[in-house]
Amino acid sequence: MSPTPTVVPVIMDIVGSRSHDDREASQRTIESAFTDIASHVTALEDWEATVGDEFQAVPDALRATLMLRLALPEDSDCRFGIGFGTNRSVASQSTARIQDGPGWWAARAAIDEARRREKARNPALRSWFRDPAEDAGARSRAATINSCLLVPVVPRHPVPEK
Repeated sequence: MSPTPTVVPVIMDIVGSRSHDDREASQRTIESAFTDIASHVTALEDWEATVGDEFQAVPDALRATLMLRLALPEDSDCRFGIGFGTNRSVASQSTARIQDGPGWWAARAAIDEARRREKARNPALRSWFRDPAEDAGARSRAATINSCLLVPVVPRHPVPEK
């Protein structure tokens, strides 16, 4: 069996999707934002819808999450869990692929942590990074990246035409 690559997978969910009046419009808005940023962000695996209001990808993670937040209209927002680690696809007869491995598990833990921190004390927080390794390098990497992710991003407002 060949070694699995180390990647930076991202899990994204739509903030407040259960309260949106038109859930399908929310989905289209998010997918349109993927198209808007595609020429500016490289990806090993493009964004794809998974379950409920979630999407996943293996993009240029920090650039992709920032650009997506900025590309969304004022009434749409997303939360991101960014992981680090190996990745593998599990064969399935019912879907194209199932992503698995420590990188994805770290992304899941990161999105859960982002949600927890948002609810507890930081309502503007939308992204978190998790590296499952226990060494000093992993802790330093996580601290550096998360310090950047704590900076609030103000979604873009359309510029009025003159």
